[in-house]
Amino acid sequence: MEEVQSLTDLITRHYNEVARALTPPAMDYCPLYDEDKRTGEILWESWCCGFERAMQLRPDAWERIVESSDKEAAASVNMMLALYNIAEGQSDLPAASINTLTEEAPDLIPNLVLTLNTWTKFGQSTASFPAWAAANPSPEPFHGKKVGRNAPCPCGSGRKYKHCCGSN
Repeated sequence: MEEVQSLTDLITRHYNEVARALTPPAMDYCPLYDEDKRTGEILWESWCCGFERAMQLRPDAWERIVESSDKEAAASVNMMLALYNIAEGQSDLPAASINTLTEEAPDLIPNLVLTLNTWTKFGQSTASFPAWAAANPSPEPFHGKKVGRNAPCPCGSGRKYKHCCGSN
């Protein structure tokens, strides 16, 4: 149980860091990519494949973005899928386009994620896409009670605040 709790804490902390990075005005999101230690090459493909697997959990939600009137958000979903097809070796794009996208992917992906997150927060009707789907639904600061050091952490990890988010 201790290992399960430790893993849950790590996942929760990472989620909260990503949510903070996607919150205006900073919006300084940067995905974690693997790197080839021999060549220094950024291996964005595994990140993109993981993103696509997550998209498969709610395909209807992603279809709503593509079908929306927001051309930039729809193009972002399509570009993410194009990158996934390149990563899987299934792209039917010309070789020159594949090479260009492969080279630019590490810089493209953060912008695609920010565009999609912005759409989920601000660019759609709440009836078509639930507000809870955004990484951090409210751009407004939380106005709650001060968390005591020994109180349970509000992030939901189950640990004391001083040993979790309050340790930073």
